[in-house]
Amino acid sequence: MNKLKIVGVLLLWCLFWAPFVAAQISDPENPDLNSGNYDVGNMYFHVGTYYGLSQPVATDLKQISLSGPMDQNDAKIYEEMFEAVIKRRGLKQYLETDFLVTDLFPEDYTRSKAVFIVYKRDQVIEDYLALKKYKQDLVSTGKYDRVARREVASRFGEFLSYTDEQIEINLKKNGPE
Repeated sequence: MNKLKIVGVLLLWCLFWAPFVAAQISDPENPDLNSGNYDVGNMYFHVGTYYGLSQPVATDLKQISLSGPMDQNDAKIYEEMFEAVIKRRGLKQYLETDFLVTDLFPEDYTRSKAVFIVYKRDQVIEDYLALKKYKQDLVSTGKYDRVARREVASRFGEFLSYTDEQIEINLKKNGPE
């Protein structure tokens, strides 16, 4: 992996997230500093964050990036702004209103929420949707057992360009006991 790309991504993270994190630490009760607050007052923060999360996809460090989960009504408000940001980079987005729930993330984190998926190549989103259908087929046929859960979660982790170690950490934290 190109070290310059990694440094660039870290620099972008510092530019977009560090001031927010510092402000949140100094005043954690302030609702305006809540990253889940998608009101208009936080529009610039969220559009900037979205731009930052698209960087690893634009530089081919990741196949996809995910926005934070948000209320579906808020997603509709932000959809055009987010799309304008990533089109400049030659990227695309998919508004996922029925997120693929796996043992990588706590289910309640995305339940009834919308998530934007940022991607570059159409095949990637087609593969994501195929994995989602595969999981639905397993569930509907009663074959979504411990082994199948692990397989689906691991494949999804690969889409997210997670290392094997990160996938294992998330599975241990969020998977069935």
